Amino acid sequence: GEFEYGYHVKKEYFDQQMESFNKTMTIFDDFSKAFPNLTTTEVRRSLGAFLFSGEDVFKEIRVLSGGEKVRLQLCKIFKKEPNLLFLDEPTNHMDIIGKESLENILQAYQGTLIFVSHDRYFVNKIADCILAFEKEDVIYFNGTYDEYIKYRESKKQEEVIEEASHETKN
Repeated sequence: GEFEYGYHVKKEYFDQQMESFNKTMTIFDDFSKAFPNLTTTEVRRSLGAFLFSGEDVFKEIRVLSGGEKVRLQLCKIFKKEPNLLFLDEPTNHMDIIGKESLENILQAYQGTLIFVSHDRYFVNKIADCILAFEKEDVIYFNGTYDEYIKYRESKKQEEVIEEASHETKN
């Protein structure tokens, strides 16, 4: 198929593999390089929103955990202020505090969010509609993940009842 972005769409993509960082740079320097017009205060404020505060901003990227690298990459993406955001497994490598912070940021996000995740808690907390790829079908469901699971279970029960009624007729 084909698609076309709208006129004022400003998209960003988070890849679970993450972009290659210069491992000898600090968090502060990496972020500052991406946004050279920001003041020190603005850089620190942006990094602080993603749980990098105090002396942590001077850690070299090579010593960061996977979750810290995810947070740094997401911080850079959000600073670009996209109105369409694609996230590929954003909670991979994140600890509980990082996940909660990301959930809060995404719940406040005003743009369109399309994401892939195997983290069911995260999906249920963030998604307001589901595009489920089933064995032989793609299902669009307007609701949370928990609501989708209940819908799917009720459909299975209906199928069992329908199959049983077919068998009793034959």
